[in-house]
Amino acid sequence: MLISIFVDEKKTSSFDKTSALAKELIIVIFTAQIGLVGTALGFYFGSKSNTD
Repeated sequence: MLISIFVDEKKTSSFDKTSALAKELIIVIFTAQIGLVGTALGFYFGSKSNTD
């Protein structure tokens, strides 16, 4: 509660923009990583079942 009293309005606006940008970047990177891991796992388990 005390922290919110001493926060400057300009810094809050800048933090909100930075926070939104960071959130978007995390979403994009996380989505790409999930795709790559899914592809690798699919390839691994797909090739493993073909050899049996």
